[in-house]
Amino acid sequence: MEEVSYPVIEDIRAHWHWIRPEIEYILASSPQFTYLPEDVYSACKANIAQCFVHEGGFVITQIDIDRFTGEKSLILWAAGARKRGNDYSGMFTEFFKQVAKSNDCVKVQTSTAVPEVGDHLLGIGWKLDQIIYTQDLTNTEEF
Repeated sequence: MEEVSYPVIEDIRAHWHWIRPEIEYILASSPQFTYLPEDVYSACKANIAQCFVHEGGFVITQIDIDRFTGEKSLILWAAGARKRGNDYSGMFTEFFKQVAKSNDCVKVQTSTAVPEVGDHLLGIGWKLDQIIYTQDLTNTEEF
């Protein structure tokens, strides 16, 4: 595996030319995600989210506050790689744990609808916390 530098916070504008296609790829493979690439861009520009960039790719993070407990979680919202097949999720697990701790978060979270990604995360120490089931009320064929 190649040597990769740790992610650093960058202005998403400077990297948008290659981050946007990666976000479009994520959305194409997970159509249940309702955000647009522009939502990611504007959240980063408004300091609601952070854009971490490293030599091999990027990670967009947000901090979520539990409305019942007040506990903070670092959300790994979107991540992409310039070259597929590198285990950046495993490589940067400890890094993002430290980012979470430095922001008084009690956990790091991410989500996926891609079973292979979920299996990989379980294999590198993540745990499955919940599964969300839905019924589409806009599709009249279900009734």
